[in-house]
Amino acid sequence: MTRKYTKMVAAAAILSAAVSAGIVGGCQDEPATPSQSTKEGTGAMKNPAGMERPQPTGGSSSTVRPTESTKEGTGAGKTPAGMSKPTPEPALKAADLTHVVTTDTPYYKSSPAQGKPADGTFKSGTKVLLLMPMGSYSQVQTESGTKGYVTTESLKPIN
Repeated sequence: MTRKYTKMVAAAAILSAAVSAGIVGGCQDEPATPSQSTKEGTGAMKNPAGMERPQPTGGSSSTVRPTESTKEGTGAGKTPAGMSKPTPEPALKAADLTHVVTTDTPYYKSSPAQGKPADGTFKSGTKVLLLMPMGSYSQVQTESGTKGYVTTESLKPIN
């Protein structure tokens, strides 16, 4: 036997003896009675015995008001205080476009993941700006601002 196995067997024997002697865990002759730990009953929202809920101080109003966290009111569409609204990317001009799509080509917005349906199709003749060539797929952007990944072989440089 290995030392590790021998130690495990010895520890199990000690634990078993302690349980049977009533020193650790095990069954008890009398059922356990819950201690009185709350003022009224046993709910998760009750106050522990001897402790009082804190009361609001100052003024006669007990209404708690949130701090101002947005520039203009509240709502999902508002910009948090201290942050500026993101600026939209400027529209491309025809002179900025570097490549043309040679065949109707499907594009993928997030990545050219296999097994995922295409997000759309660029028609043959669509002029694009080559953003990032990456081997068999390249990231491009159309004049209207649509970004996507297309097969690199479907692109031809504009002369």
